[in-house]
Amino acid sequence: MNQANIMNHTDIVLLNWNSKEDTIECLESLYKMKGVSFRVFVCDNGSTDDSLPCLSRWATEQGVSHIEVRPGPQQIPEQTKLVLIDNGANLGFAAGNNTGIALALGQPETSHVWLLNNDTTVEQDSLETLHRRMAQDQAIGACGSLIKFYDDHSVIQAVGGCEFNYTTGVASESLGRYLPDSTVLDVADYEARMDYISGAAMLLSREYLETVGLMEESYFLYYEEIDWAIRAKGLFKLAIAVDSIVYHKEGSAIGSASFQRAASPTSEFYLMRSKLRFMARHLPKNLPIAYAATFAQALNRFRRGQLETGVAVLKAMVQRSTGMAA
Repeated sequence: MNQANIMNHTDIVLLNWNSKEDTIECLESLYKMKGVSFRVFVCDNGSTDDSLPCLSRWATEQGVSHIEVRPGPQQIPEQTKLVLIDNGANLGFAAGNNTGIALALGQPETSHVWLLNNDTTVEQDSLETLHRRMAQDQAIGACGSLIKFYDDHSVIQAVGGCEFNYTTGVASESLGRYLPDSTVLDVADYEARMDYISGAAMLLSREYLETVGLMEESYFLYYEEIDWAIRAKGLFKLAIAVDSIVYHKEGSAIGSASFQRAASPTSEFYLMRSKLRFMARHLPKNLPIAYAATFAQALNRFRRGQLETGVAVLKAMVQRSTGMAA
């Protein structure tokens, strides 16, 4: 084992919102990992399905040392393996995860944070191989995994992350999507093409987080990873560990498009609104192009007979242009 891996302590951050079954399945896979020092933070976004009591009961039954806390600076006892954070409300993806990331950074032993979707499961060496890839180049600040579809482990969902169109604001399909997992991958080529790492599985160094900062919370959902990447541009490299395998159900809580499911109107609304907010924040000269592209996407939804989704896209345009809140 690489000596650098032994010295790393990673805090894994999961966001839960009314999906305790997914979170428990994810936790069960995490606690089977070998060769790494880690602790898990589950940030609960005001769930109404008794997630926190159920997760606490599961931890007790499994003999996992755990505590329940509210957000804010505090020291976590050394023996604690699971921290349940009660966010008190649905703060969205970025703010919901940030409570866990901030708490992790407050622990002096934490060298890395693994941002992981709660609707994932992992192989036993997934975290160890991420550390191994990051140890190869000190300039790497964030590293993605080879993500496969949970519904079909033989199909790739993402090789690390995605490309991004800085003119239209449209994020392309994830790199390698739908390729069979037997495909021989040119990792250097994928790393050169990748503009941002998928937030479903992203290992970040402490230095990256302390330099770039936490996720931007104004999006509520989507574009947080792209925002993170553009803020880190020129400061840190992004990398991919293709031997770090993660299985992802993809969008089970909010209804994002996935292997056997079209995007829900709610998902489309937040996706389009966040895209326009991102362009206004980082690429304002291209904002008119982004609006035109978004309008074209709305028309395309109507042509397909997806009336609710088309309306959701138009609503996102109106709310962004008028500055209305979610």
